[in-house]
Amino acid sequence: MEIYKIPIEFAIIVFPFVAFILTIPFLIFQYRKYGAIPVVKSLVFYSFILYIITSYFMVILPLPSMKYVSQLETDTMQLIPFQFIKDIMETIPPNINTLEEFIKIFNVSTVYIVIFNFFLTLPYGVYLRYYFNKKWYQTIILTFILSLFFELTQLSGLYGIYPRPYRLFDVDDLIINTLGGLFGHIITPFFMLFLPTNQELESQSYTKGKSVTILRRVIAVLIDIIFISIISIIIKILLFYTTLTKYSNLISVLLYYIFVPILFSGQTIGKNIVK
Repeated sequence: MEIYKIPIEFAIIVFPFVAFILTIPFLIFQYRKYGAIPVVKSLVFYSFILYIITSYFMVILPLPSMKYVSQLETDTMQLIPFQFIKDIMETIPPNINTLEEFIKIFNVSTVYIVIFNFFLTLPYGVYLRYYFNKKWYQTIILTFILSLFFELTQLSGLYGIYPRPYRLFDVDDLIINTLGGLFGHIITPFFMLFLPTNQELESQSYTKGKSVTILRRVIAVLIDIIFISIISIIIKILLFYTTLTKYSNLISVLLYYIFVPILFSGQTIGKNIVK
């Protein structure tokens, strides 16, 4: 079970960088659609990102050495559906008489791998229903697609980096992952007993969106700075051989704040984007 600790540690390290990249697009989307960002909705969104990163690392880590993989002669695919049932029956004791013997079953690799694959996508089903408002059949399709992506990642030898797959493409993983996502969808109402519904979050967003917060203004300014920088670069190129090139930044600001508001009814691009 120690191998599962490595992906979690890597996910925690990578998460802040991914979250930083996604923050501006997330804020823009929320402001354009709702006008505000509830704290709970943000926490759910970022927890979803952390979950996806962790799941991905669970699939590919730990990375073996290139030499080790090149010497592998094991099968690369298992295409017999429900083979895991036969494997479990062959590896667990035929007679289980005590609680201690029953608990030991979960230490058998054929058992805990099935359990791991089931719980790997269970949160995905919860997120799809709670945050993304997906129906049960949409959850099945999307969970299957996610599982297929994981399996193809393994089959490709991490997109061709390795000379051959270092993990097995298993059709049973597709089945178990999909069932895990569906089960997550089914038990989502339990979590909704402790969390506000998505409809309640949207209602709160629309209510808060009637007033313009400082954060919303800051995002608008940051977007404006990006566009001013782009315009400044273009003007510097156009005025490169002239004496006006040293005034390119000033010219960019004047052009941006004079002509852009004319096109957007008094708004800058940043203000228009976040409404």
